[in-house]
Amino acid sequence: MNSFDVFHSRGAGRAPADRTRGHAAALLRGIAAAAGLDSTDREKPILIVEELRSHDWASATFVGFTHSFNLRLVGPATAVAAAVDALALRLPDWEFHLPGHIVADIAVAPAGQERIDEPAIVAIPGPSTVSHPLVVNTLIIID
Repeated sequence: MNSFDVFHSRGAGRAPADRTRGHAAALLRGIAAAAGLDSTDREKPILIVEELRSHDWASATFVGFTHSFNLRLVGPATAVAAAVDALALRLPDWEFHLPGHIVADIAVAPAGQERIDEPAIVAIPGPSTVSHPLVVNTLIIID
């Protein structure tokens, strides 16, 4: 039995791509909450998803997925800095709601680590508005 067979047999009729999108959406909600973002508060930064890469993952004993998010926080410089600090502090211990799955690892890569050709923080025309790239890598295993 390969990882797709295990995944599909536990998938309750959902295609792998549908489940991956569900994981990604739940992870993004958790990332935004850990950063203290609020879409109704104009003083808070906005979180932009620039790219999502997802792959099946398996070890000798576990089956799951990896997700890598290229994200960008855009907003007032002080609010962006506070959100980045909150992510670094809260994200490793954040409780994600993914029934039947465990977030085995989640980490924020240092700014610019996977974006070598891009500066870490870019000023945007406007009153102290900045754009800050983030890379968040996750490993989810099927429980």
